[in-house]
Amino acid sequence: MVSNPLTYTVDEFCHAMNISRSGFYALRKRGEGPREARVGGRNLISRDAAVEWLRGCERNAIKVPETAN
Repeated sequence: MVSNPLTYTVDEFCHAMNISRSGFYALRKRGEGPREARVGGRNLISRDAAVEWLRGCERNAIKVPETAN
């Protein structure tokens, strides 16, 4: 994995944010996940979208589901 990627796959995003995939999909279902782009059949999250999402979590105190690990 690149240390500072321009985009993340869902798995990479979950790893970087220390959340489970099921937690990610729960956030998405509630409309609280990061913006995604469909590229080549894959959902990708840009670095900017990841930072924007994290800042929104800080501002709005969104509860991020705990990891299942």
